[in-house]
Amino acid sequence: MDVKSVAVKAGADGLSPAPYVKEILDQNFLVLPETIGKSYSLFSQDMSRALLHEALLYLLRSMSHAVCYEAIYSKHQFSWALVTLYYSNYFCALSMNRLAGRAISTATNGKSYEIISSAIQSSFSIKKYK
Repeated sequence: MDVKSVAVKAGADGLSPAPYVKEILDQNFLVLPETIGKSYSLFSQDMSRALLHEALLYLLRSMSHAVCYEAIYSKHQFSWALVTLYYSNYFCALSMNRLAGRAISTATNGKSYEIISSAIQSSFSIKKYK
């Protein structure tokens, strides 16, 4: 896969949040917990797919930044190379969190929620997050 195709799959800016988990939260808007620390459990194949989609998207972004890092470093632009490497590691960590069944996302109401699953194909617990 060449650099351009990796960048296209990763998104135009590479920094916008992936929409999948947010969409699932918005679909379950009426049952989201109201108080911080309170949780709501659900079984959702859609949430499993959403986390896998986000994991793939963040992995592609990580790869795109890793390729850019090599190009920038070879031009001796060390400051920008380090920033690019940071984002490569950041997106890799987000991808691994999604594969582990963990995410933090906002819903339409503007509140943040932590999504936790013991396994990517099991039920999910959603609790309000500060």
